[in-house]
Amino acid sequence: MVTIFQEMLRVAPRIVVAESLPIARTPAQRAHLAMYELREEAFREATGVADDLHYLALPELTSRVEVAGGRVEEVRTLELDLPHWLAHFPRTMLDEIREELRREGLQRRWDEAEAMRFRSGEDHPPVGVLVASRSPTT
Repeated sequence: MVTIFQEMLRVAPRIVVAESLPIARTPAQRAHLAMYELREEAFREATGVADDLHYLALPELTSRVEVAGGRVEEVRTLELDLPHWLAHFPRTMLDEIREELRREGLQRRWDEAEAMRFRSGEDHPPVGVLVASRSPTT
């Protein structure tokens, strides 16, 4: 991610970064995060490849922009009506995991996350928006 920010700052003196945050303010956002947080682990166990990056906390995102040579000018947290189904993946994918205890543990966590989604619905978490400019030394 730092490399991407470096390239953005190389070609533009000012950039905007928007990323989903790992925070939940509602039960529906908690349901989304419960399922989303299973994705990387489940995909790695089932396929050998991680599916996605974890959502980064705003301080970590800010730090990565700064390491890339950016000077953060503005930070906001927004509640947006974004698609929320991106966290979901089929439970049957977990059947591919050979180690029984590992498979059963992930299936149990998937069932709990799915129950949360059923009870509360699912909403996308807040989004962090950073405005940064190229540092004078970059």
